[in-house]
Amino acid sequence: MAKRPKARDPKAAQDFMDGKAVKAGNRAAERRAKEAAMDKKAKKAVAKKAKGGSMTARGMGAAKKGGKFSRAG
Repeated sequence: MAKRPKARDPKAAQDFMDGKAVKAGNRAAERRAKEAAMDKKAKKAVAKKAKGGSMTARGMGAAKKGGKFSRAG
């Protein structure tokens, strides 16, 4: 016959739940700090546009045009 399950100690259960809440709070604080740092970095950086490059490499737009693949057109 199976043994009857023991009742959980309420203090131990509360301590466990408190510990989980602290860990979750720490994770959320770390995430917010990381996002704030990323936002700050993004504001500082000015986006550079892609330009020029090798004449041998061409994108799909150049493949549609056909003919020579030089900048002279």
